[in-house]
Amino acid sequence: MRPVFAARLAEWGLQSDEPIAEAILLRSPEDLKAVAQAFPAADFNVPASWLPALTEAHDVQVSGERAFLLARGVDRRVRRTLPAGW
Repeated sequence: MRPVFAARLAEWGLQSDEPIAEAILLRSPEDLKAVAQAFPAADFNVPASWLPALTEAHDVQVSGERAFLLARGVDRRVRRTLPAGW
């Protein structure tokens, strides 16, 4: 699987097979609060019902039953187009 991952990253101009993102399974609002406090520069996609556990380091956007916690101070103008076949 790693060669496939490396090839896809190369399509984006990244000459590495190092991970560029992480997925963390949170089981409760308390887990969210602890992880969000430990990683204030990260974004999170969580159930909207967990909003009371928010920290002040994130802006919130709600879409249906999901909430997107977006780290403050991150330049979001940079956009990449997915390579064909992704």
